[in-house]
Amino acid sequence: MLNRDFSLPQRLNNTKLIALGGIDDKNAEALSLMGFDGVAVLGFIWNDPSKAISNFKRIQER
Repeated sequence: MLNRDFSLPQRLNNTKLIALGGIDDKNAEALSLMGFDGVAVLGFIWNDPSKAISNFKRIQER
């Protein structure tokens, strides 16, 4: 995970930068504050199929 004080430099084009790997409901908001345009989540949603829907909703709230 990146340090909380990490910040992406300003980009000179319109390319979107998506964070992936190790994303969960606890760090998704911090990644947005660091300058990422979005997050890609798989493991957080599917590692526990019984919680897939609730985890999906929790990450959307961030």
